Amino acid sequence: MSNYLKFEEWQVFEKLDDSKFYTYLIHKGNKSKPEYIGYGTAARTRSSLSNFRKKHGKNAELEIMSSHVTKEAALKKEADLTKKYGIKSEGGKLRNERIAKEPSAKLKKKHSDGLKGMKKSDDHKKNISKTLSNSTKSKDHAAAISAAMKGNSNASK
Repeated sequence: MSNYLKFEEWQVFEKLDDSKFYTYLIHKGNKSKPEYIGYGTAARTRSSLSNFRKKHGKNAELEIMSSHVTKEAALKKEADLTKKYGIKSEGGKLRNERIAKEPSAKLKKKHSDGLKGMKKSDDHKKNISKTLSNSTKSKDHAAAISAAMKGNSNASK
């Protein structure tokens, strides 16, 4: 068995709305003993579980705790849950590196730099295309994308 998502899990994740933000916990068979709390879009929940399994074992499971219209609301819920369980470096249960807050500019740059130049296989590109083509965006989200693309000479027509 791989560390990646099982077919049944993909079916669950495909039903998540990409225009919403989710607060989730990752555990190893016992929801009352979470090992990681996070927030993000549907895509972030999938990658978070996959990455956690690579580092900490394939028996990890993800539970969606709540869904939110705004990132700020999801971040607040993550902070509440993180404070409830505590992080290991401060004597708590969670593997989280910090209590919920936006990553620093330095950390965002480190993650961005790590992804630059990464080659994707044709299968990977097809999977990305399939996932994005099935996603739905709210009217506000679509309007924001449209506004951002206006005047962008690199945007596809």
